[in-house]
Amino acid sequence: MKITPLLFVAILGPFCTSSQAAPTAKPKTSAPKPVAGVWKPATSAQRVAAATSIRAQLEAFKRDDWAKAATYQSEGLRRNFGTLAQFRAVIETNYPQFAKYKSIAFDLARSRGDVVEIQARLTGQDGVKLRAIYVMKKEKGLYRVEGVQGGGVGRTAPRGGQNPGDYV
Repeated sequence: MKITPLLFVAILGPFCTSSQAAPTAKPKTSAPKPVAGVWKPATSAQRVAAATSIRAQLEAFKRDDWAKAATYQSEGLRRNFGTLAQFRAVIETNYPQFAKYKSIAFDLARSRGDVVEIQARLTGQDGVKLRAIYVMKKEKGLYRVEGVQGGGVGRTAPRGGQNPGDYV
């Protein structure tokens, strides 16, 4: 096949730039927003804010202040539970160690946009130790619980360390 100048331009044209290209827009000086789908290490501020919300909710559970505990749920999670009575029943039945916790420690965390996932080790007042991953979503300036993986009655604990690069 003989490559003519016209065929050459048709093949490589999209990859070449003209010396008389239109002026480009002035570059933005602000940092780009995180790309959806790309996880990165959570910042210290994100870790502290997420952990503070988790501890506050656990303390509300311990005091039987279910109305306060519900304020730490994301809007979507709150809609899933419907009523405070349903929320309380699910937590006390499926997550009794969370409802009456003794201690919690946080491990690795990662973030993507307004979501932080943080690994936690929780001990219930009954001495049962659990591992869980909290999924926290920032809403109205506060990280709120979007979900919890593992840690519940009859649930398999998340397998930490399977992909060490996932959490840093």
